[in-house]
Amino acid sequence: MSDEKNRIGVVKIAVGFALYQNANINEWEQAYEQESDDALLHLYYGWKEYLPSPNIQAAWKKGYCCLRTKEENEKILKNFDRCFEQELISYDFNKKEAVLLCGNSDVIKNGIQLGGSLQEKVAQLQELKQRIWNPMDPNCQKIVMKTYGVYLMNAENQQALQNGIIGNIRANIVRDPKVRDALAEQCKMLDMIDEHLKSVNA
Repeated sequence: MSDEKNRIGVVKIAVGFALYQNANINEWEQAYEQESDDALLHLYYGWKEYLPSPNIQAAWKKGYCCLRTKEENEKILKNFDRCFEQELISYDFNKKEAVLLCGNSDVIKNGIQLGGSLQEKVAQLQELKQRIWNPMDPNCQKIVMKTYGVYLMNAENQQALQNGIIGNIRANIVRDPKVRDALAEQCKMLDMIDEHLKSVNA
C-alpha cells in the first residue's frame, strides 16, 4: 500500500455481453456449418483426428439441446441410411472407410419419360436407376468417407469392430458438408424415381 493520500486510482472495466445474446448468432452458426472444410480455420492440421466424434451432439451435456442442429443432423443421418439401404454406400473394413457412389444427374436432366405396359414402365425405371448409379460411368463420382479418431473403435472382436467403423463413419459425416450435400442430392434423385414408381402402380 502507498502512503500517498492525494492520488485517486481508476479502474476501467469494459462491459460486454454473452455471445448467445446476439440476435445474429443463429445465422452465424448456420453459415459456419454450411462452409467446406477448406474454408474453416483451426488451431492445428488434422484436428478431426483428435475429436471423440466430429458430430457435435456427442459433446452435448445433459439437459442441453439445440433443436435446429438436432433436426438437421437427423435429416442427414436419414439420408445416409437411405443411401446405404439403396446400396449406394459400400464399406471396406480393412481400410476402415466407406464409399458413396454419386449418381449421374445428367441421365434425368430432361425428366423421366415412360411408355408401354405397367411391367414395361417398372422395368424402365429399374433400368434408369442402374444407369444413374453406374459405377463404370466416369461421371459417377465416388466419395470416400473415412473414420476419425477412435470413436466407437475400441472393439473386442471383428464384428464389434465392423459395427464401430460403421458407427464412426455415420457420426462423422454429419460435420462433412461435401458428403452432406451429396447424400441430399442422391435422395432427391431417389425421390424422383419413387414418385414415378408410385404413379405407375396407382
